[in-house]
Amino acid sequence: MNDKKWLVLLSLFLARCVMGMQFESVGALAPLLRADGIDYGRMGLLLGAYLAPGIAVCLPGGMIASKFGDRRTLLASLALMMCGGVIEIHGSWVAYLSGRLLAGTGGIVMTVAATKIIADRFTGKQMALAMANFVNAWPCGIALSLVLLPSMAQSFGLPSTRFFLALIAGFALLSALLFIPPSERRAAEASESFPRGAVLLAVCVAGTLWGLANSAFATVFTFGPVLLVEKGYSANAAASCVSIVLWMSLLSIPAGGVLASRLPGPGTLIVLALLAAAAALAAVPRVDASTALFVMIGIISGLPGGAMMTLPARVMDVRSRAIGMGIFYSVSYSVMLGFPILQGALARSIATAVVTFDAAAIAMLVSIPILGLFVALARGSSGVNRSFPVEQLK
Repeated sequence: MNDKKWLVLLSLFLARCVMGMQFESVGALAPLLRADGIDYGRMGLLLGAYLAPGIAVCLPGGMIASKFGDRRTLLASLALMMCGGVIEIHGSWVAYLSGRLLAGTGGIVMTVAATKIIADRFTGKQMALAMANFVNAWPCGIALSLVLLPSMAQSFGLPSTRFFLALIAGFALLSALLFIPPSERRAAEASESFPRGAVLLAVCVAGTLWGLANSAFATVFTFGPVLLVEKGYSANAAASCVSIVLWMSLLSIPAGGVLASRLPGPGTLIVLALLAAAAALAAVPRVDASTALFVMIGIISGLPGGAMMTLPARVMDVRSRAIGMGIFYSVSYSVMLGFPILQGALARSIATAVVTFDAAAIAMLVSIPILGLFVALARGSSGVNRSFPVEQLK
């Protein structure tokens, strides 16, 4: 049984990795899409379409998982990812957009169900390690998309990449079908599944923390190239410098999971990482050594990922996790949608991208008292998961 749960994690890693590849496929193939007649406005729409359903479908996805089981929900969501990929093969603009919407909806619900599955199967210190590996699948998928898809499109044409993405989504579905067994569910679970009171507030606070930290980290990719061009970098040099953060995070996220699994609790790791990341983000516009700072951001920002993802599971028992994870992701997606809009408005008002990094640094710092609020709510929660003593949050 202990070996099987790692096979489950491997299958979920594959599913999340495929999601990352589907999402990044537009960015990875941008020059070829431009040559194919898709302008920048439509490219932005395609990028946004994949994650646009996030706020709307996370909570319903959690409720569906609570009613029908997380395995069935996971398989259905992977089927949506595959069907979305198949629709994209048609090649028309309408097919491309609708396929992205469908695949993105499946990917988002898959993430909710997968996180619940991991929380059910991994307890104690193993959960941080498992969550870190699952979180790492997203940047891994993005990296694979950047490496594989452009050369594939140049060798075999754009349709080959769409066929490939649909194929690997089908492979992820087959993997989940083979390696993820049905979970035992009590009959009373569905009627007692909605988190309430301090538990509900703690889950919302954890979602806010996750959304803020991720939005601050994403600033590097969203506004980093623009800032570096302002500092005199060429567009290619700026892109290369920013990409370092992605490659460093591929190493630091699992390393952070290992570190968190060996510490008494996640609190110290999260706070220290947030402080260091805030300092590095604030320094980027003001210091010439941008490459070294981006290396530092990639290493530091990835370390607390697994530890942060254990937080909602610490206040929910198995009956409330499906809907609770839906609430957690609804809140985090809302923050991740709103924060870059705020950054863009600030940058437009003073005509420089410097303020976006300052806002990201402030977000990292604000996340520390938000973590403190979570700990306070966890202490006052009657529904706290007893496999995680509150003292372990220190």
